Amino acid sequence: VTMKWWDGLWLNESFATYFGYYILGKLESFEDWGLYFSQEVKNRAFEQDQSCTTHPIVFHCEDTNSAFASFDAITYEKAASIVHQLIYQLSEESFRAGINQYLTHHAHGVTELDDLLRALQSHTSIDLKTWSDQWLRSENLNTVEPSWQENDGLIRRFILKQTAPDSSPVLRDHHTRIALYGEPTNEDAQLLPYRVLDIQYSGEITEIPELVDQPAPFFVYCNHSDFDYVKTNLDTKSLKYLRSVYPRLAEDLTRQLVANSLWNMVLDIKISPLDYIDLAMEFEETEPNKIIAVFLLNTLRQAMLRFVPIQYRGSILAKLFSRSWARITDKNLNYERKCVWYSILIHSISSNKQCEDLIQALKQGCIESFELDLDQRWRLTRHLAYYRHVQAPSIVDEMQQLDPGDLGIKYALEATSALRRDKKTLFGEILNSKEISSDLSRAKMQSLFHPLQANECEELVPDYFTQLRHVFLERDKIFSRDFSKLLYPFPFKHQARDLTIQLLQDQDSIPFLMVRSLKENLEEVLRCLKIEETFFSLTKGGEQNFSMDSSRR
Repeated sequence: VTMKWWDGLWLNESFATYFGYYILGKLESFEDWGLYFSQEVKNRAFEQDQSCTTHPIVFHCEDTNSAFASFDAITYEKAASIVHQLIYQLSEESFRAGINQYLTHHAHGVTELDDLLRALQSHTSIDLKTWSDQWLRSENLNTVEPSWQENDGLIRRFILKQTAPDSSPVLRDHHTRIALYGEPTNEDAQLLPYRVLDIQYSGEITEIPELVDQPAPFFVYCNHSDFDYVKTNLDTKSLKYLRSVYPRLAEDLTRQLVANSLWNMVLDIKISPLDYIDLAMEFEETEPNKIIAVFLLNTLRQAMLRFVPIQYRGSILAKLFSRSWARITDKNLNYERKCVWYSILIHSISSNKQCEDLIQALKQGCIESFELDLDQRWRLTRHLAYYRHVQAPSIVDEMQQLDPGDLGIKYALEATSALRRDKKTLFGEILNSKEISSDLSRAKMQSLFHPLQANECEELVPDYFTQLRHVFLERDKIFSRDFSKLLYPFPFKHQARDLTIQLLQDQDSIPFLMVRSLKENLEEVLRCLKIEETFFSLTKGGEQNFSMDSSRR
C-alpha cells in the first residue's frame, strides 16, 4: 500500500521512522529506544515545527518542488511522533486491528488519508476526523505547563495551562501522563513519582480535580513517558529545585525529558545559554546514562557555538577547555562521552599554548589513554587551519599522506581552503565550478564565513546575496541548498538580517526553495540577536520589521 500523491508521503515515512525504533526496542540490546526516539525524532520535530517554514503534516502539494521541500522533519520526525501518540490514544490492540484492516483492504493499491481514518475509526470511539484536523492538518505545537496552589502541604487547585503560538493558535485535545515527585529524604534517595495520572486535557485551562487534597509536589513533569506531542515547560517551583532533583530522578526517560525541556527553554530565550552550559556540565558529571550525557554535551556545544557571542566566550572557553581535558583523561569515563568532550575541546581552543598541547597529542595519536582516530585527527587539523597556526600547513600535508582516501581528500580541501587568504577568489571558484563533486564543493563552502576568519570575508557578504538568486535558478537543488545554508554569513548577523529581509520583500520573484531557505536562515539570525539583546546586553543594531508569516513556505 502506498501513497496516491506526494501529500501522502508522511504516512510512508512516519511508519518507517517510528517502527524502526519500536521494533529495535523489542531487543534487549536496544532497550533505550525511547531515549533515542526522544532525542533524534521528537527534538528534531519540535525545532522544525516551531520554525517559520513549518507546515501541516498533510498539506496540498502542487508539484515536485513542493514535494522536495516536504522531505523534512515534519514529514518524517513529527509524523512519527504523531503515530506514537495515536497508538497511545487508541491502544496498541485497536491500532493494530485498524492497520490490519487498512492493509488487507488496500493491498497492492494506492490510498489517501481518508482511507486510513476509515479503517482506524472502525476500532475506536475517538472522533478521528477531529483528531486529524488538529494533528495532521494544522501546524506547529502546543506548550503545556502545570500550576497549582497549595496550603498546609496539600494541593488546593491543580491546573494545566496550554498555549499555542500566535501564528497557529490551535489548542488541541491531548492525552498524557502527569508525574508528581516528593522532596528527596536523604543524599542517596532515588526519586520515583508518588503519583502518575493519565489525563485528557484541552483548551487553555484544564482543571485536574483528582489531585485536589493530595500531597503537594516538590517537582512535576507533565509528559511522563513521553506519549504526548507537546513542549513541556517546567514550573517555577520545579525549576527552583532542579539542581537537587535532576541527579536523583530514577528513570532515565524522565531525565532525558527534563533535559529536553531545558534545551527548549534556551531556544525559546527563557534561560541564558551560559546558565544552560553550567547546568549541562553539572548534570553530565553525575549522569549515569551515556545517551543522555551525550545529549547534554551536544546541546552544551550548540549553546556555545550558536548563542554565546564571540566577545563573551573568553572565560567560558577557558573553563570548557579545562573541563574537556579533565573528562577526556578520566579513565572511568566511557568512549562515547570522551568523543563529544573532544569536539568541545577543539572548539574551546583560545591560546597558542592550547594549540601546542593538542599538536603534541596529534603527533602521539592520543590524549593519554584516549586514542585519536582519523576523523578526530582531521577535526583538530581543520581547526588549526582556521586558527592559522604556523604548523597547520605541514600538519595538513602529513594528514593527507596518512589518509589518502575520499574523506581525507575532502578534509584536506577544507583545511587548505581555510588556510587561503584569497577568499574572494575562493568564493568565485565555488560559484562557477561545476566539475567537482557535491562533497568537495561542500568542503570549500564550509571554509568561508568561519567565525575565526570572519574579518577576511566581510566583503563577500553582499556578493552572497547578489548571487543567491542565480544559484537557485541555474544550479541543481542540492547545490542550491548547500550554497544557501553553508555559505550564509552568520557571523555578520545585522548585515545578514537586513539583506535577507530585503530579498524577502519581493518573495514572488524568487524561487520557492530560496524563500524557504532564506526564512530559515533569518529565523536563526533573529533568535541569536534576541539572545544577545536579552542575556548579553548587546545593541540591536537597528530594527527591521518583517513578518515571518506562513506564506510561500
